[in-house]
Amino acid sequence: QSPVEDMEGAVAFGSGLADRFSKEGETLEFEKILHPLFTHGKKKRYVGKIVWPEPDDELFVRGYEVRRTDSFDIQGDSLMRVFSLVLDGDTEGAVAYSREIISEIMDGKVDPARLVISKSSKSEDSYKNPDSMANVQTARKIKEMGYEFIPGMKVSWIVTDSRSTPQVVEPYISGVPFEGTPDYTYYAERIAQTLSRVTDVFGWDEKDLLMGSQ
Repeated sequence: QSPVEDMEGAVAFGSGLADRFSKEGETLEFEKILHPLFTHGKKKRYVGKIVWPEPDDELFVRGYEVRRTDSFDIQGDSLMRVFSLVLDGDTEGAVAYSREIISEIMDGKVDPARLVISKSSKSEDSYKNPDSMANVQTARKIKEMGYEFIPGMKVSWIVTDSRSTPQVVEPYISGVPFEGTPDYTYYAERIAQTLSRVTDVFGWDEKDLLMGSQ
């Protein structure tokens, strides 16, 4: 954290710090200034807005899983929304939004297209236990539906029963109405887990978000 409030002083402080450490045998690069910055103490997990060397309206995110291979649109979008509220100083709004979006998912008030998970699927013999894998299960069902499947292509699905072993998924085909019923509890729990990595700083953990109360 810069001890100087203005930009010119902060740049001078950062540059001087980099020069001092580099002269002592290490190499320290002064890379950027973020303001505001949010972190809750986890190593290399923070988000902020770049204000130097070039201001950038996009959020600079490190350590948070905004886009994972098994993520879905509403998961990343809601996390970025919470980040924006927190960086604007509206921490109560961030918690309120988190509770609201989780409640909407739990009640099934979301477009199934926002719950789609996509991942490439290789040939079944490429996996040690293909029966347990959602992408393989999806590829099988896509072929049963009469669509062409080529090993290595990306397939998309929606989880309809996470309690089964393996979990049950149904293919999602763009432009084709989804006939299944998403496992909304599964998706609400996933969102609560994701957003609580931010909201637990303000006293709302995963369980609190799901319950809607403390």
